[in-house]
Amino acid sequence: MSTKFSLLVTGSPTESQAHLSAIRFAKSVLSGGHTLSNVFFYQDAVNVANRFTLKPEDEAQLKEDWKAVAAQAQCELQLCVAAGNRRGIINHEEASQNGMDTNSIDDEFVVVGLGQLAANLAKNGQQFIHFK
Repeated sequence: MSTKFSLLVTGSPTESQAHLSAIRFAKSVLSGGHTLSNVFFYQDAVNVANRFTLKPEDEAQLKEDWKAVAAQAQCELQLCVAAGNRRGIINHEEASQNGMDTNSIDDEFVVVGLGQLAANLAKNGQQFIHFK
């Protein structure tokens, strides 16, 4: 029997193990024949989507790992718009509306509101896992 999972990640990509744990969990879900519906990034977790972050090659490449998981699962990497805006992680639309000449979010991430998180929580038959 296949189970559907939705993940919430709130921990910082540089100061917690939340992303590494969530990525490992997501890979295990997929290899077990289960479904990953979406990943929602909130609070400091949104920093993983910053396209200007350059990490040394010998460190975990979390952004690339998330993109690979999303491609395999065919799911969205959802980023909270308010949490992103507070941390300078903005998409084309927000940049344009605020007179900025560029965005800072990696194109693989989708900016959504907290209402989307609530919708994810309300889905019946889905397991919701939080990594902080």
